[in-house]
Amino acid sequence: MLKTCIRLVLIPTWLTSGADALTIYRIGGSSLPVPELAEGVEFVQLDWEEVESAQHGQVELLKIDGDFIEPEQLDPSVNLTPRLKERGGRVQTASRLGWQPSGDTEAVLWDEDIETVFLGDGHWTTSGINARNKSLVFEFGGNFTVERIKFYPRERFEEERFLQRFMIGISDGNPLKEGTREYTAGARGSFLDFDIVHQATENTTSVVELELPPVPILRMLFEAQENTQGIWEIAEFEIYGKGFTPTARYVSN
Repeated sequence: MLKTCIRLVLIPTWLTSGADALTIYRIGGSSLPVPELAEGVEFVQLDWEEVESAQHGQVELLKIDGDFIEPEQLDPSVNLTPRLKERGGRVQTASRLGWQPSGDTEAVLWDEDIETVFLGDGHWTTSGINARNKSLVFEFGGNFTVERIKFYPRERFEEERFLQRFMIGISDGNPLKEGTREYTAGARGSFLDFDIVHQATENTTSVVELELPPVPILRMLFEAQENTQGIWEIAEFEIYGKGFTPTARYVSN
């Protein structure tokens, strides 16, 4: 992959003792030689990594190397779900108090062990959560193109524990759109809204694989109801993305 080398040169000028003094700052390109400068000109080399929040520096969704910066890129072959936290994302679940961090009960969905499962037996309706549906929100830590999702039961239960009724919603997180999206989920003043991209009421497929629209997605809703007959289970819930994040941010100290 071709990488573009980006170097930022800042040339502040100020007056001292009646004479012009010049300092040139270069960010990145540390492997390059020091440029030829006129007498009295100071040169300061800075690295892209020299960013501190205490000095108002900020890096968002960028990969930093000595000679270049580039927006974060998703590998379409890598399941994002077990890696959300390390990428600055998270998973929330609906509760009677609103949206809460997911716990051990939900963690089996992304523990990469196909023998541990989340059982769709309706326990969330009687365990104090007071929720009709099982709802999860996957937050990606930034806007990315999420290409597809995949979920499935254990192989030996494929014929009987498939998920019949579910919904998938997406949001780019734009606060100006809040209240205008077609579906709202949450409780007690903790609400999030989504555009619905998939909805099933009579699914009989055990291994569900769905493509998502090629638009930036900050968070995704998964909402499931109890089956009309029998229970469902999910061994793993996988999410795959591709391409660069459409926006990134670099603020020097």
